[in-house]
Amino acid sequence: MADTMTAKPAASGVQPRTNLHVEMLTGRVGMGLAGVASNSLSDGDTWKLCKIPNGAHILDGWVDFGTTDGAVEINIGLTGDEDAIIASVSASDTRHLFSDPTVQVLPLKVSVTDNAKDQFKFLTVTVGAGASSPSVSGTITFKVEYTMDLTV
Repeated sequence: MADTMTAKPAASGVQPRTNLHVEMLTGRVGMGLAGVASNSLSDGDTWKLCKIPNGAHILDGWVDFGTTDGAVEINIGLTGDEDAIIASVSASDTRHLFSDPTVQVLPLKVSVTDNAKDQFKFLTVTVGAGASSPSVSGTITFKVEYTMDLTV
């Protein structure tokens, strides 16, 4: 059965992050998190890594999913579009770059309808088909950079 996991926030009502930096000259916002883990994985499990506001342009980033037992296929994307950034890659100790020239989706604009209650989308990692073992476990680290500036 597929589960949805959200990284644990430092305080109630605050999105999880270990470091958040804003480059004042370029207007880039970056965030990252380490140590999101699961004891076992199944097809369709999703991690909500961080919130990205409506209107943001994702400029760069990476996700590293280190598995400890078996191979897993993952998709990297946004709420409602699980493979918007990278589709069907092997989750291994390899760092998956958003700016991979074979992907060609950046900059990616986050778009939410004006009447939606939540004016953000989550950056997500979703387990795809083909987990080789039901006892697969892993730890996710990531970094994402985005800007609210309309001129990227």
